Amino acid sequence: RCTLVYRAYQRPFRTSLSMEDVHSPVIEGGGGSWQYEAVSGGTRWTQINALRLRGGWLVRLLAPVLRGALYLQTRRAMRRARRRILTGRTRPSGGGRCVFST
Repeated sequence: RCTLVYRAYQRPFRTSLSMEDVHSPVIEGGGGSWQYEAVSGGTRWTQINALRLRGGWLVRLLAPVLRGALYLQTRRAMRRARRRILTGRTRPSGGGRCVFST
């Protein structure tokens, strides 16, 4: 569980957020940023995510697996968002578990 706090909300140019009040034995914090750039025929959407892991030998051992999982989940989410935008269904169907604050 965590609270996601927007640090910048300058749509249609960029947004960013940080993870706060994180309740995880492995994750200490993190955040993400999104940049939107007008290009011929649409918008280029660039997303960067970061996780800050807690210390300890087990977390260091698991770091490559966690890095790969974050990469795959981000790619999957971006493909899902693209499909929603292209089909006109922009509202997500599922409920999230994080709290958003501004």
